[in-house]
Amino acid sequence: MNELLKVKNLAALIVLVYAGSAYASSEICEKGMRHFRAGEYGAALSPLEECSYLNPDPSVYYMLGYSCYELNNHEKSREYFDQVYLIDPDFRFDAGKAANSLSGSDISLIHELLELSGAKKRLSFYAAVISRGLPLIHSGMKTDRTRQDILDLVKDAYKEDVLYRHLYEEYAAGFRRDPAVSAKKWLSSDIGMRLTGSGAAAGGNERRDLLLSGGVRNHSSMELVIKLEGAMLSSVSAAEIISLSMFELMKGMQSELQEQSSLDSADIDMLHGSIRRYSVDELQPDIMLSLMDICRDLTDEEIRTAIRFYSSPEGIWFSGISSDAYSRALGAASKNLGIKIGKTVMTRGLSF
Repeated sequence: MNELLKVKNLAALIVLVYAGSAYASSEICEKGMRHFRAGEYGAALSPLEECSYLNPDPSVYYMLGYSCYELNNHEKSREYFDQVYLIDPDFRFDAGKAANSLSGSDISLIHELLELSGAKKRLSFYAAVISRGLPLIHSGMKTDRTRQDILDLVKDAYKEDVLYRHLYEEYAAGFRRDPAVSAKKWLSSDIGMRLTGSGAAAGGNERRDLLLSGGVRNHSSMELVIKLEGAMLSSVSAAEIISLSMFELMKGMQSELQEQSSLDSADIDMLHGSIRRYSVDELQPDIMLSLMDICRDLTDEEIRTAIRFYSSPEGIWFSGISSDAYSRALGAASKNLGIKIGKTVMTRGLSF
């Protein structure tokens, strides 16, 4: 009887200790999350680190990685993101929780930012560029039927509504109200609205020759356009988004093909760097031409105003969250597409 009582008392003690630690864990994690949601990344680190010991969840490591990234500690950021991948290779930050913690006005603000910045147009552009790169990857596919099936998979993977939902979730995960309000004000301004049309423009050699012959007003204006392109990070951001998406696509294929693939992980890593360099070289001329086209209607002072915004903390935040959000949204879609392509290749006994 005494032994039974001891066991019961021990069980009760374990329950109390567990409940107390769970409560402490919850309090610490909530504190870290509050700081993270407020964009107070330095203050978020300590409670989130403690939370990771008590609750080694991938979402906690994600918030730690993102916080370190925002604090320019890129080496530590990579370590935390690696932890996320080790725990769950298919992890996506629960942006639903992030969205639920936002007010109705914050949610509306995110949608306004996406609309003003031409999000759907940009998603379509990136999806088209990534899709055009696919023939280089599945060149071993021999039948028209297989090609059509792959094209159907691509079309399904890059549906506008699906990509937009993922994009919104990524913006919600890193949302900060004050810089978002400033970004909205800028995008709603006359200069901001005119610059929103800048991107990788298509128009062929005739348009290129026309722009180069007409050019901008003078050498000084050309220097300002170059500075503006650098401040907006247009070419670098676009190249990063496209190369990461292609990398995730190939990684997804590789996960299904394994020994059937002629590429190993090292080859894919090398290709990622090559595609990124190629993307910058390929996209920058058209992006510059597009900016030149727009800036012909802007005064030098208006161009300087744009440079000041994109060089400000608010502008840097907006460019950063946009690049990250597009990369993650398209990267996730591309990885899923790669897995489906890999399964198709395996099912039909094709080589890659």
